[in-house]
Parts: sequence; C-alpha cells; structure tokens
Amino acid sequence: MSDAVVRLDASRERLRAAMRDMRGRRIAASAGDRTGAPSWWEALEGTPLLGSVVQGVRSAWQGSPMPTVVRLAEDAGNEALRPTAAQHPLALVGVAMAGGALLYWARPWRTLLRSALFAGVVSQLTARMVSQIPLASVFDAIQSLVARPPAAAPREASNEPTQEGLRHSG
Repeated sequence: MSDAVVRLDASRERLRAAMRDMRGRRIAASAGDRTGAPSWWEALEGTPLLGSVVQGVRSAWQGSPMPTVVRLAEDAGNEALRPTAAQHPLALVGVAMAGGALLYWARPWRTLLRSALFAGVVSQLTARMVSQIPLASVFDAIQSLVARPPAAAPREASNEPTQEGLRHSG
C-alpha cells in the first residue's frame, strides 16, 4: 500500500474512535448517571417560569447540529493544545488573553442578537411557554366573565334631577 492509503486508513480509524467516544458520552448522559447535587442548569429548570425557558433552550440546542460541532472542536482542541500547554504554558495564556481582547473589541454578541438565529430561538421559546399555559382554566375564566351580566347598582332615590327631569324643567 502507498503512504497516502495508510494515512487515509489511520485518519478513518481516528474518526471512528471519536464517533464511538461521542456516542458513549451521549448514552451515558441520556442514562442519567450523574451523581451528586443537580447543576445550576437543572435547578433553573425546576423553577416554574424559567423551567419552560430552560427546556426550550435545551431542546433548541439539542435539535441543532451545534452540539456535534462543539464536541468535535473540543476533542480537536484538546488534542492540539495539550502538547502546547505542556511545553509553553505562558504562550498559551498569552494567546488566550489576545483572543479575549479580540472578542471584547469585536463584540460578536451584538450581531447575534440581531440575527435570524436569535429570532428563531425566541420564537421557539415563546411557543414552548405558550404551550405550558393551561388553556382550559383560561377559557373557563373568560367564559365565567362573559356569561355573568354585570350587576346593576340599585338607584337610590335622590333629590338631584335626572337627565329626563332636566329636559322638562325650565
């Protein structure tokens, strides 16, 4: 076999191993093998109003292709940066500081808030929150308000002239 075929086979094997590792992580996360106290994210999910928002964000995140991209980037970053961090830790800190300064200067979150992606997430969150509202009780309350006529206040006899009395007098 040629050198290119050997490198291709090695690359494919690394991809298979990475995919097996990601599948194992997903299975472990879905099995709920977390121990200890719930994380702050899970604690937020337990609150009444924020719970639906957190679930909406989580479902939007899991429905997008981004979790796979982030895991692959994490694995590639770990594999690439571990040797550098072992040999030149101060250089790595300097690069991280420069990257943070660049993020601060560029402020990409401003563009994100205006983008269609943000609008899609907001619409999904709104739909999720509206689906949590118990519509039967809302309809019952509206029906009870509409069905009941307003109570007429009894008119007390007074010495003040009414509109009809004002037209005839004078």
